[in-house]
Amino acid sequence: MLKIGIISDIHSNYEALKAVVQDGINKVDKYICLGDILGYGPEPNETIKLLSQLDLLGCVLGNHDNAILNNDLTRFRTEHGRYAINWTRDQLNQESLSFLRNLKQKHLYDEFGIEVYHGGLEDPYWQYIFPSTSKEDLERIFSRRKYDLVFVGHSHLRFSFNFGELQVVNPGSVGQPRNGLNDAQYAIYDTEKKSIEFCQVPYDIKNTAEKIEKAGLDKFLAKRLFLGI
Repeated sequence: MLKIGIISDIHSNYEALKAVVQDGINKVDKYICLGDILGYGPEPNETIKLLSQLDLLGCVLGNHDNAILNNDLTRFRTEHGRYAINWTRDQLNQESLSFLRNLKQKHLYDEFGIEVYHGGLEDPYWQYIFPSTSKEDLERIFSRRKYDLVFVGHSHLRFSFNFGELQVVNPGSVGQPRNGLNDAQYAIYDTEKKSIEFCQVPYDIKNTAEKIEKAGLDKFLAKRLFLGI
């Protein structure tokens, strides 16, 4: 039996990740990360260092992580997003780059009957999946899945919904929630009970916001943390 902490969309928010790890000390045995470790936030190296120290079952690349590695900004629409990608790339040390280079697009965990993506099965980096996604799209997206429990990130919105025998879960965002709540958010999967627990924990938003502004990143990236948008 394991209790697995499912974390996603940290976005270089070290303070938020630190709060999640502290909250999970007596709750979580191991972790799975759904990507977007980097981007937007002010402490990329510190975030990767802490993440690498966790007992990780696995971690996948997100669209921001992939863009930073491959210098590909073609699908980023906002100036603050593109600037943050370039800024983050300039900050990364060799240890952080090595960690990123070893990550995959997806993970299948045969022992637990789960699979994980940042986006979706058709596009592991950029595909958005929501509870409101149409029946036809869900049938197509998940037609080649191996297991009936799939974890996804990317939207920064936490949810769990069922589609026939399939359960799709998004743990929400650790470092930049967008559901109107500004706490760091994650989920815990109990492999014995096969249950999902959504968790949220306050963190020092003010500290992170001040670091964002000091780094010269867009002030909107600081403001949105307080608003949970």
